[in-house]
Amino acid sequence: MDLGATYDKSVDVMVDCHHTVVSTFAAIVATTTELLCCSGASTQLKPRQREQEARHTSNLMRTHSREPEIEPLSGKPFIPLILSRSHVKPLYHLNVPARMVHQLPRAVVPVHVSRDGKSWMMTYDGAHRPRERLESGWREFVNDNELEAGDACIFELMECSSNVVKLKVQILRGNFPSVLLERVNGHSTETPIILDD
Repeated sequence: MDLGATYDKSVDVMVDCHHTVVSTFAAIVATTTELLCCSGASTQLKPRQREQEARHTSNLMRTHSREPEIEPLSGKPFIPLILSRSHVKPLYHLNVPARMVHQLPRAVVPVHVSRDGKSWMMTYDGAHRPRERLESGWREFVNDNELEAGDACIFELMECSSNVVKLKVQILRGNFPSVLLERVNGHSTETPIILDD
């Protein structure tokens, strides 16, 4: 059994599933929000409910902002990474996962990170093992793409030499509409999250 191929297929299925889930939930949330606004129900909310609705609207706007289509992986080496608070808030650290380090140079080299036709310049420091990381430019990438803890990035290694590293990134948003969280939590078989096509 080829575990690499199985892993690649699993990630492709995960990407397809996430895209479908986000699209479906965004449509449901948009309809629900529209109904609430049109019925005047939002004016009858208590302060705590208004705060939850504001948070929900913020998530909805983030979900509806123009997101590039998820593309199939190219077959080149890749690493999926779920972002944590330390990746997206000060100090903005991104240590390169060990699974990819062995494919990168043991030197300080410029990195071109691209997403949806845009590019960011960073520096990869592979000279100071075991703390290989992306440096200068990571914070700008985080802010430009409105990344939050819980989002996932899939980094594909498009080109690698001792002079330059080129990465292509796809982002999977980690937000889950709060309207749905109130109804199901998916933590047990009694409260599953059901996805329909």
